[in-house]
Amino acid sequence: QVGQLLACVPAAAQAWLRWRGRSPVDRAWYAEQGFRAGRGQLAHYLLLGRRAGWSVHPLLEPAWMTPGAWRRPWPEPLLDVDARRGTHPVLAAGAVQPQQARSLRPGTELPVVVGTRPTLPYAVLRSAAVGAVRLRQEQEQLRLLPRSQRTWTPPVGETGGAPASATGERLPTVTVVLPVRDRPRQVLAAIASVQAQTHREWQLVVVDDGSSDSTPAVVAQLAAGDSRVRLLRTEHGGVSAARNRGAAGSSADVLAWLDSDNTWTPDYLRQMLSALARTGAPSAYAVLHQYGRRGGRYRALDAGLEALAVQNHIDLNVLVARRSEVEAVGGFDESLRRAVDYDLVLRLAQRARPLFVPFVAARYDERRAAVDRITVREPQTWSDVVRARRLVDWAGLERALGARVAGRLSVVVLLPRAVPQAVFVPTVLDALRAGGDVEVVVVDEGGSRATGTALASLAAADVRLKPLRWPVAMTPGWALAHALGHTSGADISVLDAGRRLRSGFEVALRRALATPAVVLEAGLLAARAFDLVAAGGADALLGADQWRTELADRLERRTCLPRRAAGVVVSDARRRAS
Repeated sequence: QVGQLLACVPAAAQAWLRWRGRSPVDRAWYAEQGFRAGRGQLAHYLLLGRRAGWSVHPLLEPAWMTPGAWRRPWPEPLLDVDARRGTHPVLAAGAVQPQQARSLRPGTELPVVVGTRPTLPYAVLRSAAVGAVRLRQEQEQLRLLPRSQRTWTPPVGETGGAPASATGERLPTVTVVLPVRDRPRQVLAAIASVQAQTHREWQLVVVDDGSSDSTPAVVAQLAAGDSRVRLLRTEHGGVSAARNRGAAGSSADVLAWLDSDNTWTPDYLRQMLSALARTGAPSAYAVLHQYGRRGGRYRALDAGLEALAVQNHIDLNVLVARRSEVEAVGGFDESLRRAVDYDLVLRLAQRARPLFVPFVAARYDERRAAVDRITVREPQTWSDVVRARRLVDWAGLERALGARVAGRLSVVVLLPRAVPQAVFVPTVLDALRAGGDVEVVVVDEGGSRATGTALASLAAADVRLKPLRWPVAMTPGWALAHALGHTSGADISVLDAGRRLRSGFEVALRRALATPAVVLEAGLLAARAFDLVAAGGADALLGADQWRTELADRLERRTCLPRRAAGVVVSDARRRAS
């Protein structure tokens, strides 16, 4: 890092001498990015800030001026005359020079190259950029929440406490559901941790999910000596089906879940049931201790639905919920092959925020890289499947189909995090230059600050553009699902950022969709909103190279739609930019 810093010194010294008191630094703008000190902002930018993606002025972005090279030590982009000729996505070439930037007044009219007006006040563009920065900061706070930590210090005053029978506290009844398949050794440790609970009044239902080894016999032998343990054997149907089957016959007030490769700490049930009784909360969760070859970490975050939507921080093994709440959300989704706990937690949180109980409740050994673990077998993109199902109001979308605007084309642009401004802006401009009734919805998947300010500037210049930012990367299916609720057109086109569109593309797409069809080209899919919503959108499990073909195939089978090509994608800007 010291070497990188020293490499920036020549360019920094050159800029410092060139500007000599005429620095383009907008102090309030630079403070919005996190550097609050009134002095030293220029030095920070020249030596550190520029390479970290900061900018000195809302209209001067290094990432716009020299795409792909702005992090290099030399030269300073703001001093590169060639780079400044056409840098802003909205302004005419050379409209703002660094030496003039600080002298701009709120009412100064600036020439623009997009939208219906020839000029825009500087105040409008600055306000749009500031709003984009603040939105990104809010989302970054959610993304960077400490969902796990290396050490855990119990809050002051936490104690193990005495068993419920000793305190006279009346606790809700509880059924523990433990699914297992072909794990005779691990399940004994899990059951033993239930039997070791300081709270003694519980029912444990061990659901054998079609084991082919000695697991059922081992559990049956143990259950014969403890009337609180019951073995339920089923054909193999997956962990969600097993959990639903285990809870089906329960009349207890509360449900708890334990996996066969996890163990509880002795006071878990008493602490959790007591918390529910004391607060009336519908659900509660505690701290999970995960340990492996590189040491341990603790999943311990007190946060609600906004944080959960970005990433799950509640493990099923430390969650308890009132049975009525679980029944109200429909139990576990048996169609999911991974993220089933995330799916349940998300639906519970949509009804009421789960209560955080700050103590270590369960331990999970990550050292076993068992091939039968779902986390090993299944891709992580199942979490995006859950988000696409639970964070989108599909029923509401279906009800609102009749209110969509006939003749309006909604262009959805999927913008992955790493796509630079020089690549995606031409795509957006192509869409905005269309004639007729067109709206453009851009899904920004955790892009940089420069990406956000570029989109905000474009939206300020053209009201037909709607930028949607999500804090983290998204699969195309989840990105499309997220965008659908923000579209209003009867026809929808989904386009990859970086694709260039032929002039008159909107006419060709409307003609192709005049009779129900699906249009499929490289980097583009178009269909009626009615058909996309009826199909439940794209498969959020699939990547960029697969989802369009799968969705087109499904639309053909489901509604017998013919597949057409409208010939509207003419090039890929990403190749030219590289």
